[in-house]
Amino acid sequence: MKQLIHILFFSLLVSPLWGQAHKAMKLYKDKRFAEAIPFFEKAIQKDPATKYQSKLAECYRKTNQLQKAAKTYEIIVQRKHFSSKTMLRYGEVLMGLGQYDEAKSWFLKYAEKNPKDPTGMLKAEACDYVKTIQPYFPKVEFIPIPFNSDADDSNPTLYKDKIYFSSDRSSGFNVFKKKSGWTGRDLIRIYSVDWQDSSLATPHPLPGRINNLNKNTGDASFSRKGDVFFTRNTNRISKDGTYKLHIFHSRLLPNGKWEKPEELSFCQLSINYLHPAISDDGKTLFFASNRKGGEGGMDLFSSHKTGSRWSIPVNLGSVINTPEHEIYPYIHPSGKLFFSSKGHNGFGGYDIFVSTKNEHGFWQKPINLGQPINSSGDDVGFYADSLMQLALFSSTRASGNDDIFMCRIDTTSLLAQKNNPIDSTSTKPVSTIPTDSLPVLSDEQIKEKYQQEFLKNDLQLMAGDTVYLVSPQYHTDEVDVPDFLRKQLDLLIPAMYLSNDLQFFIYSFNDEGAQNFSKERITTLRAQAIGDYLTEKHILPSKIFCKGYSLENSQNFPTFADPNKVIILVRDPANQ
Repeated sequence: MKQLIHILFFSLLVSPLWGQAHKAMKLYKDKRFAEAIPFFEKAIQKDPATKYQSKLAECYRKTNQLQKAAKTYEIIVQRKHFSSKTMLRYGEVLMGLGQYDEAKSWFLKYAEKNPKDPTGMLKAEACDYVKTIQPYFPKVEFIPIPFNSDADDSNPTLYKDKIYFSSDRSSGFNVFKKKSGWTGRDLIRIYSVDWQDSSLATPHPLPGRINNLNKNTGDASFSRKGDVFFTRNTNRISKDGTYKLHIFHSRLLPNGKWEKPEELSFCQLSINYLHPAISDDGKTLFFASNRKGGEGGMDLFSSHKTGSRWSIPVNLGSVINTPEHEIYPYIHPSGKLFFSSKGHNGFGGYDIFVSTKNEHGFWQKPINLGQPINSSGDDVGFYADSLMQLALFSSTRASGNDDIFMCRIDTTSLLAQKNNPIDSTSTKPVSTIPTDSLPVLSDEQIKEKYQQEFLKNDLQLMAGDTVYLVSPQYHTDEVDVPDFLRKQLDLLIPAMYLSNDLQFFIYSFNDEGAQNFSKERITTLRAQAIGDYLTEKHILPSKIFCKGYSLENSQNFPTFADPNKVIILVRDPANQ
């Protein structure tokens, strides 16, 4: 009887611990990391065993709580016995926090314990390599984004004056709505937000034809014709009891409605296909997948469309793909492929890389975009407008959750100087060539001329583009378009002329040299002079809208206002 009492007493002591630990381990096995965390935290208060501490640290790591993960790993590595994998994971967390020297020491310790595994030495070398990475874009200016949430907001893209992005932010109460076991938040949906002249409005989820209440939906990518490709859980269950992520296609119709989405034919039931990126012409699709025959982890693939059929996906090869994960491809109109990788040397977590094809059609060694685009956090989902002057991407650098970042890339002046070498600091007055001295060309001759220049310049414009031109120095009361600015406009004019269905909103903010005019008036005159120059170059006046703002006098000017830039917004009148 006494022995039975002891057994019952002991069971009362251990049953709460056993219940917490058992629940935590079950959730961990099911990859419900956010849900497992509080159970592990309670379990280790009673029994701080290494096996529970290690799983808790992994849960923190999987949910991007790197500071908590580092503190937990620090406790584990002070013990006599722990897995050598802990050294590797601890080093990765420290690298994600930007502590490269300390991370390197743990990678080297792992390499010493596991001499046959090259991972430790490769990651140690990566900690040194970080110090040599140069910025791909030397001059970047960030623009505040007011619609980020305390959840994950990622994979932004621009289409027809709207920013589309993926988010697991709360979308309100619904008794039938499920939560993500991994994050504990809502499932992912696609949202859109108006990209207006002066503000970014409130994001709204896409309708139920695209988003589904209890399926992850995200990663929208648009062709110029309005075809949209996105990722969503399939309706069919695979052999392992899960609903894989597949790629779906829909179309945004002129009336604002969405066609019924269709799953792409090459998607196999037991395989994940995600992060689609469609080429400008809608004929080549890039995506990430764990299909067989790759380098390991998630690899990048492509499929080509012939008629209405998509080809069997082709792996992009070992130059692009690594044994780690490659995700979030984006194919720029210039042919440059941007993507995120954990396998190529970077700052920690996912970094954004770019690759181009050589003259034989082979992808070249990827280049790390460097800072400030990349950071020690996860940096993914890069997008840039046609002229590579406005970029969007997402990063965990600020809060541990994905936030969307927008930035201006100052490449226009370099492009103008490359194509038309000039002295941007010249103060020599520029005289306007009288229009009646220009040769008279027929409409066909004008079109042929601009088609040739369009192919030579290789610059395209589409609705939603924001073009930043470098504003020149103006003399006192000068309003005519200086030569430096003409050179930049001349690069755009062929694309503007051949874009029959687009309109161009021109903004000038440079009020220097105002003497006989008010500063507000002179900015307006300078914007109108740019419009007049475009009209002289055969751009229809009905396609051009000009506005000037003096930042000294205006109380309500656009958020993108910059006195050092002339800004052109490209709009589709059918979607205003």
